[in-house]
Amino acid sequence: MKIKELLTMRDDWEYSLLPKNEERYFEKEKGDPLTINWIMDQHENDPIFMANIDFLEGGKLTFNIDTLHVQYPQKMNLKKDLSDVLNVIGYFAADEIIDFAENNEGDHDIGYLYACNSKEIYDNAFSEIKRSTKERENFLKTLNN
Repeated sequence: MKIKELLTMRDDWEYSLLPKNEERYFEKEKGDPLTINWIMDQHENDPIFMANIDFLEGGKLTFNIDTLHVQYPQKMNLKKDLSDVLNVIGYFAADEIIDFAENNEGDHDIGYLYACNSKEIYDNAFSEIKRSTKERENFLKTLNN
C-alpha cells in the first residue's frame, strides 16, 4: 500500500505525519520505518484526523475526521489490513465496523465508535448509525431540491 496523506492537528494547524513531498510505501515487516505502525509509534500522541491511502491492485482508503470510505481492490481481500489500519487510527472495534459496512451500503458516520472496543459498543449503536445515515441522506436531498 502507499500512503499519500496522514494528517493530525497541532495548535489548530494541520500537520503531516509524513516527511514533506515524499510518498510512503508500506511493507509488512515490523520495525521498518516505512510501516504505518512505525509512523504511529513515532507520533503516538497525534490523533489522525485525515488519511489517504492507496492499496495495491487498485483500492483506496480515505478517512476524514469521522468519515471512512474504503474501495476494495478487485483481486485482494484487505479485511485484515483494513482492520489493522482502523485500529491504528483509534477504531478498536474495527472488525465489527467492517462487517457493518459490508452489509450496509452508503457513507456512515462512525465517529461515536472512536476509541470503543468490541465490548464497549452498545446493542443499538449500528441501528443509530443507520438512522443517522438516513437522516443525512434525506437532509442532503432537501438541499438539492
